[in-house]
Amino acid sequence: MIIEKYLHDTAQYEAKTSARTAEGKTVYSTATTIACRKEGSSKVVSKISGLENKEVKATSVYYTLLKINEEDMLDGRLVIDAREYKGRNGTIEGYESYV
Repeated sequence: MIIEKYLHDTAQYEAKTSARTAEGKTVYSTATTIACRKEGSSKVVSKISGLENKEVKATSVYYTLLKINEEDMLDGRLVIDAREYKGRNGTIEGYESYV
């Protein structure tokens, strides 16, 4: 994959689990270090929560080979948008996650 040669950074990745604490808070997996590319971003992400449409501002984007899901954590920050990163021929090259 072409994206591999640009992954010069690392991030601490924590996957959201289905478990909850006694207080009802989300439990995350133990942090692991993954290769990535970090870039500053100024993207407004629209999210539908219940019946409300909320806009959240992302300040960073992470490019990875590992599939990251919304509500996972990167460097202790909540992932608010996650999507496939496709190459010119339409194949999945990696993933981009906004925090």
